[in-house]
Amino acid sequence: MPQLTHMRQRIKAIETIKKITNAMRLISMSSHLHLSKKAPFIQNYKKELFNTLNVFLSLEKKWQGILNPKSENKKTLIILVGSQKGLCGTFNNTLFNLFEKKVTPEEFNSDFISVGKKATDYLKKENIKLIATFDQFTFNSLNKITNNIFQIIQKANPIYTDVICYSNSPKSFFSQVPERYILVPAQSEEFKSEQEFVKINYQDYIWEQPAEDVANTITNEYLKFAIQSILFNSIFAEQAARFQSMDSATRNADELLEDMKRLYNKVRQTKITKEITELSSSM
Repeated sequence: MPQLTHMRQRIKAIETIKKITNAMRLISMSSHLHLSKKAPFIQNYKKELFNTLNVFLSLEKKWQGILNPKSENKKTLIILVGSQKGLCGTFNNTLFNLFEKKVTPEEFNSDFISVGKKATDYLKKENIKLIATFDQFTFNSLNKITNNIFQIIQKANPIYTDVICYSNSPKSFFSQVPERYILVPAQSEEFKSEQEFVKINYQDYIWEQPAEDVANTITNEYLKFAIQSILFNSIFAEQAARFQSMDSATRNADELLEDMKRLYNKVRQTKITKEITELSSSM
């Protein structure tokens, strides 16, 4: 009987775990669907913003600003974007492995910012000094975190000559890949050549403000969007990774529950048969 009692307790524990993992699976899928509806709007905004920036840079080739800072002293900012919560498989581990491989010994003297509780815990464990941490990383806090990081970059003195970001990007629903982004200086391949804009009528663009003011506004908006896009993609990928992890856990719980119930019935039937045999032999 003690064996059957122990098995019943284990079956109940597995059923409880299954309910939790299934609930988290449904929440992750719901969150992912919610974010997927916003993704097309972000892509459209990205297209229009990049087009406007490219047009301006084609007209003002000599302009230098926050995207291409000039400074005698090299100063680097590194941003690590992890998940806010766990239970998302290898989502954070693969990112941290990339971080360890790509960050050079010289870059460990840089300024560091962590986004997401898991990234903060990892950097503190590695004894890396942080100038800012954002441990409440959710979709609702996305704009606030973006603005705060942008303010840090904009107000830095001396200015940051390099801004590098490590985060996960969703290649598909079943594939999340850690990547290294160079936000500053702006990479030349990010911007299209002037020849690709021959179809754009420059006369359609009227710059009422001075060129420097327009340039600052556009490039600031570009940098803020680049940061926000990276953060959004990380949350998007996190929800997909958590769904896969919880879906696998739920299916494993189903299989284990089936095996436990089968074993429980087998042991129970064996005990019943034994008791009936003992009772019959004593008569």
